[in-house]
Amino acid sequence: MLIAIPVLLLFLFIGLWGLGGILVIADPLQQADAIIVLSGGSNERIVHAARLYVEGYGKYLILTDTGIRYPGDPKGASQYAIDLAMDQGVPEEVILAPEIVVNSTVDEAKIVRDTAESNGFRRLIVVTDPYHTFRTRLIFRSIFKGTGSLVMVRPASGHWYDSSTWFLSRAGWNTTVSEYIKTIGFLLGIQ
Repeated sequence: MLIAIPVLLLFLFIGLWGLGGILVIADPLQQADAIIVLSGGSNERIVHAARLYVEGYGKYLILTDTGIRYPGDPKGASQYAIDLAMDQGVPEEVILAPEIVVNSTVDEAKIVRDTAESNGFRRLIVVTDPYHTFRTRLIFRSIFKGTGSLVMVRPASGHWYDSSTWFLSRAGWNTTVSEYIKTIGFLLGIQ
């Protein structure tokens, strides 16, 4: 019995770590035509995407907009993201921000597909929160299927979500369970 409890706890830890690890993917980085920053989340997405731009991984930055307004900031999410990207060294003329408010990651993928097609972009890097990368890859590759485009998904660095410790916080549980529900919903055809 004394051996069974630690072994059981070890298996529980490994299982929970694995559940978090499934959600976090990072495709190998390659040169891209554009780097996409999905709306929502925190500043880490924009900062990470700007760093990739400055390091030469993309020629343009595409920002999506979920219509979120930050307290005390009347400019809205798109202008806030543009300003933050410029503060990180991205020139304004390479930032594309379609003026369409989206409601989901599926909507974001469709807007990005249309923007990429109209600009001739074939290689894309999508930056999002770590826990959101698995579902983002599923959605974007589904929406871009048949276009001949390469979509790479990268997690924003410096983010609070860690696949090995998510289960130690309420936010980690809420986020992980929600992400699994949304992923299953997408796989079942529920947007």
